[in-house]
Amino acid sequence: MIDIKKCAFLSALVATLLFASTASANLITNGDFETGDLSGWTVFTTADGTNGIPPAVTSFDTTGGGASRAARFRVGRDTETIGTPEGGGIFQNINVLAAGILNIGLDIASDNDSVFFNADGGLFALLFDNVVVDSFGFGEIDDNSTERAALAAAVNATAGLHEIRIVMTRGFGQSSSTPDQYIDNVVATTASQISEPGTLAILGLGLTGLGFMRRRKAA
Repeated sequence: MIDIKKCAFLSALVATLLFASTASANLITNGDFETGDLSGWTVFTTADGTNGIPPAVTSFDTTGGGASRAARFRVGRDTETIGTPEGGGIFQNINVLAAGILNIGLDIASDNDSVFFNADGGLFALLFDNVVVDSFGFGEIDDNSTERAALAAAVNATAGLHEIRIVMTRGFGQSSSTPDQYIDNVVATTASQISEPGTLAILGLGLTGLGFMRRRKAA
């Protein structure tokens, strides 16, 4: 006689494994910057922009939930002249295995550790294949303060290579009160990243377990 409870457990296990096999895998390389550097990313500046200090990975509380490694910038125009917002950022290419909805997100922050307020904490833009899919502007930021936000978008992606680009700009040049911009926890996920053979293999393992239990009970 077959143990119904054990069969139900194995059936649930198979379902869990199947779900896990299709669960989203992050396509971004070094999205949490835990390598301690900008590996996997390409740094850029706009035509009249600057990243101010050399972009680097440092410990910072980007989310408000505790410090972790994050990418730090200090963007703005390459002159003190107030004008068109300029700056820079990072980008990388990802490989989408199958067409479908791609969910992209990241945490952002602007930190002004100066004793002076700043008129522009930075405009963050998330681009997918050079199209802005989300943005957030911090606007005026008080002295000795940190402001936090997040960017997110769901886009239709074809199979193949796509570019994820994060742009930060300000309409002002560098000064003693220029705030730092932070990026962390960059993700790009789709449920179609696990190949079908892998899914079938996991299903086979579950079914094999069920068959083995049946043989034991019949013996």
